[in-house]
Amino acid sequence: MITRGKDSTIEKINISENQIIQTFRRRPYTYQDIQTVFKEETVRKIKEMIKEGKLKEYISNNEIFITSPVTD
Repeated sequence: MITRGKDSTIEKINISENQIIQTFRRRPYTYQDIQTVFKEETVRKIKEMIKEGKLKEYISNNEIFITSPVTD
């Protein structure tokens, strides 16, 4: 997400599958977060990656979070 000056313009972004995994390893995101930060194409990729098991959902404080499983 990019903000510019005092007008708080938000520019949604598209990122690759590898970038998604790296981003979600840093911190979990909620569905509201991904709708705010990413363009629709990336949101679709994220949902598909959840179905494929590349990303995981978990519930905390009655909210669903999405994260990258730890694999090393």
